[in-house]
Amino acid sequence: MDLIVDNTNKIKLPFFLVLLFGSVFLVIINENKIKKVVSMFSSKIVVFNFTCIALFSLYNFINPPPLESDLRKRITIDAILGLIVAIFSYLDLKSSIFWIIWLVAYYFNKF
Repeated sequence: MDLIVDNTNKIKLPFFLVLLFGSVFLVIINENKIKKVVSMFSSKIVVFNFTCIALFSLYNFINPPPLESDLRKRITIDAILGLIVAIFSYLDLKSSIFWIIWLVAYYFNKF
């Protein structure tokens, strides 16, 4: 049984990397998408909000309340998925949204 688990874990990482690099490649080849990303991250409000989201998410993963730890982790993952959907929608990457959500839901479904 361990051999089967080890083999499937080896398959998952390259698949995830191909989809990740494919999504990044779709942004790089389109000049309008690059301008959108630069304009989005040049705003101080956006950078501040992403910093707050990252810190809050880390807090929920590292130090959740004992009675709600699984619930908080699951809700945080769902909120991060919502953020990913919003960013990819802003960049008009519709098919990438499907693959990213599928992979994140598959890998993080263990929480």
